[in-house]
Amino acid sequence: MTRQIPSSKIAQATEILRSAIAKGEWEEFLPSERVLSSQLQISRVTLRKALDSLTHEGLIAAAERSKRRAILAKKSGAESVSRVVFLTQKPAHESPAQVLSQYAQLCHYLSKVGLEVQLESSDIFQYNQVSQDVLTRLVESHDRAHWVLHQCPEFVQLWFFEQGISATVFGSAFPGINLPSVDVDFRSAGRHATGYLLARGHRRLAMVRFRSTLAGDDLAYQGMVDALMSPSSILPRPSPVVMSHNYDVARLTRELDRLFSLPDPPTGLVVVNFHHVLTMISHLSSIGLSVPGDVSIISLSDDVVFESFSPRPVSYRLGDVLVKKLVRQVIDSVSGVTDHRQVLLISEQIPGGTVAKLS
Repeated sequence: MTRQIPSSKIAQATEILRSAIAKGEWEEFLPSERVLSSQLQISRVTLRKALDSLTHEGLIAAAERSKRRAILAKKSGAESVSRVVFLTQKPAHESPAQVLSQYAQLCHYLSKVGLEVQLESSDIFQYNQVSQDVLTRLVESHDRAHWVLHQCPEFVQLWFFEQGISATVFGSAFPGINLPSVDVDFRSAGRHATGYLLARGHRRLAMVRFRSTLAGDDLAYQGMVDALMSPSSILPRPSPVVMSHNYDVARLTRELDRLFSLPDPPTGLVVVNFHHVLTMISHLSSIGLSVPGDVSIISLSDDVVFESFSPRPVSYRLGDVLVKKLVRQVIDSVSGVTDHRQVLLISEQIPGGTVAKLS
């Protein structure tokens, strides 16, 4: 956006914003007032008067509490979105099979409505924060695309939200980020799994999750706390141990060694990500601990590889409805639907033999 020193600040700000909207600088929403006032170098009072003028002209929607202004005007000469970028942590050759399967399903369904999907990985996932220039260059390399933000950290979600870039969160959106999203209801799954262990006599519990802050992992932990603090829970209520790490086999096994060298190690583990379960069961066996004889394990996610395990891990499964809901959200956003819902889907517990009943 071109920054100028206006003779009439309100009139000049109005014209700059009107021109940017006409050129299609933003896809569906204006950036936040904080971002716009900084870019235009004007006060929020002046900015709001300019926005009121554009609302009166019918170019943008009226202000709503805690929401960015929707763009109502058609973009002059702007091309419609014809490509979707699937932003994820690892390139295709390093991605887990489940992620590649979800990506393939997304490509299949969106191709039916003429949308090409491209997988894009970035090293921004390695950091707690990056400069805005890094994110700007990333977005500018994919002109007029809709972004699917797969398991992105909070600062990435927040940047897309504040910049008004067309995006859907494949995962849970963080509080205050009003982007459409689709995810498993990890809070419900965490609550149910914890209650399942408590009902079978387990009192010392632990959760295994990523160290990187992911909204879904946070919600899973909150679900565990919900179950422990429930009035129907046993007294005294146990405090869960949280074992968090950025997935690395050596680090995970070291943490397991430390955890099970404690005088009173946990008897029940709630594991957010299925691939951690694979490492954990084999390593626990290598140090002389059996599942479920010495420790019980529940996975909050599922994978086809579990069918080859004996005993099969107790897990939670959603099926292909997750990707189908994501496809619907993406199509709605690309089509200009502004009712951006944050969809959480309840998963089904799949029975297995990795949870023992304690006396």
